[in-house]
Amino acid sequence: MREQGSTSAAVRPLPITARSSPWSIAPPGAVEDSPKKLAQTYPFIRYSPTAAVGQIIERALREANLKVREAMRLDWLEAIEAMVHHGHGVSIVPGRRFPGHALFAVKRVPFGGGRHHRILGIVQPAESPKERLIDVLFAELQAIVSDREHPAKA
Repeated sequence: MREQGSTSAAVRPLPITARSSPWSIAPPGAVEDSPKKLAQTYPFIRYSPTAAVGQIIERALREANLKVREAMRLDWLEAIEAMVHHGHGVSIVPGRRFPGHALFAVKRVPFGGGRHHRILGIVQPAESPKERLIDVLFAELQAIVSDREHPAKA
């Protein structure tokens, strides 16, 4: 609950147990198979470091001591994938929970061995008239993630 005069509202976080690690992406025809070789060969399209996932990627780049030649900065995953798909460079982006839904074909190379990741979730006001709806949405998202991580045995 928010106390009278308080400037910050109380929130109820709902973390979805889904981790998303970063991947290097390259044009579909790229022959290089490591993030280092990709970074040495192509210009780099940086995920905006002002975005939360951009900060995770920046930390991963520093820890990997990966030197890149920045060509542009974008803050939208689909825009980055479009630029990479059309051969304008390579990038490091968050892994997609549902890779089949990508709009653009790109080559995906694991980056960082899972050390860096983001946790997906929902944050809502502690007292919300839509709490019941949000609970249903959260339960559905949890079920989807669970099904993806533990598919039914045939």
